[in-house]
Formats: sequence, structure tokens, C-alpha cells
Amino acid sequence: MDAMRAAGGDWKLQILGAAHDPEYEAEIRNFSTGIDVTFSGAFDDSDLPKIEADYAVLPSICEESYGLVMDEAQALGLPVIASDLPAYREHCQESSCAFFEAGDTAELTMMLLDRDGLAKLDRPSAPDLRSAEAAADQVLGHYAAGTSPSEWSPDDALERDRARMLFRRAERRLHAVLD
Repeated sequence: MDAMRAAGGDWKLQILGAAHDPEYEAEIRNFSTGIDVTFSGAFDDSDLPKIEADYAVLPSICEESYGLVMDEAQALGLPVIASDLPAYREHCQESSCAFFEAGDTAELTMMLLDRDGLAKLDRPSAPDLRSAEAAADQVLGHYAAGTSPSEWSPDDALERDRARMLFRRAERRLHAVLD
């Protein structure tokens, strides 16, 4: 929000997700006075395609273990402006991301002012996303039918591997929350 104020112009910000603490939400709402900010609150995956945005901005200062928000933005075809954190670097499609030093409002402001530079960011290619539930159901169906992974078609084996990867990712995220 500081960068938006400093950059001026016609920037609009839509904040997705509910605040974890009512006092923090009140502080953020108060801080947003005078700039065009919409608080969307809690959402689910079906709400994401309805989002109208030119960019996803990820100004995290936390050393995150996984950039799920990065993946969601790219799946929607949004170029990303993000803090330069390892998790974001690992998951970005390079030609569609611009990075600034985490916590450096002045650098983010300069990026917002450089509309020509932002216009050069590619729209990421949206992956073919099937739900984790659909992939897991397919894998479980094979096991229920009594077939072994060696008998599965190549596409089914990929689904098995994808389901395993999604489970491991969820396990890591849960572990990070519990630590």
C-alpha cells in the first residue's frame, strides 16, 4: 500500500483471503484509507477465475517454504511482481515474474512506476490443472481394481506421481504450520 501511494496513478488493489486476526484486519483497513483497495475476504478455488487483475503482487517478507500463491497466480495467467524469496524463485515462470528486495517499498514503487517494464512481462502459460481429489480418486480406483502401478498406462502413472507429489507438498506445508 505504501508503494501504491508513492507511485500514485490509477492502481487498484484487491486483497484475497481473510485476515488471521481481527485487530490486524482493522489495522490494514485503516492503513488503506485513501487508496483504492478491495478486501475480498475468504475465497475458494472457484472464485479465482473471476478475479480481474493485471498482475499478482506478492510482497511477502517471510522466508516461505512454498509459494502456493505464486502457483495460483500463474495458473490464472497473471504476471507476478514478488519479493525476491527462494520459494518464489523456485516456482516462477521466469519471463512472467519481476522481483524486488523483500521489504523494499522504494524498489517496488520504482517497479510500479516502470509501466513499460511491467508490460514486458509475459502472461504465464496456465498448466492443465486437475484437482488433487480427481488425481487421487483415479489412483485409488486403480488400487481398488487390483492393478499394480506397473500395469497402469503412462498417463495414469503420471497421475500417480502427481498425487504423490501433491500429498508430499501438503505434508510439508502442514509440518511447517506445526513447527
